[in-house]
Amino acid sequence: VTNGITDVKRLLIVDDICDKGGTFMMLSTKLKELYPDVLIDLYISHAILPGGSENIKRYFNNIYCANLMNHNIKDIIEI
Repeated sequence: VTNGITDVKRLLIVDDICDKGGTFMMLSTKLKELYPDVLIDLYISHAILPGGSENIKRYFNNIYCANLMNHNIKDIIEI
């Protein structure tokens, strides 16, 4: 139990831009420490990810993006 939250099943992180994803990966790691069974999704408006998505995708159950700047990325759900 952390901060009175006891029944977390799924979390959605929302932000406007993701460059390389370092901040999101650190956040996901900390959340998994606090809530090991939680499902974590990421929604970003714009993703650049110059090195591709291999690093960031292992931290999240789903990654949703409205605008992929790197059009070679195929494993992120573009909406």
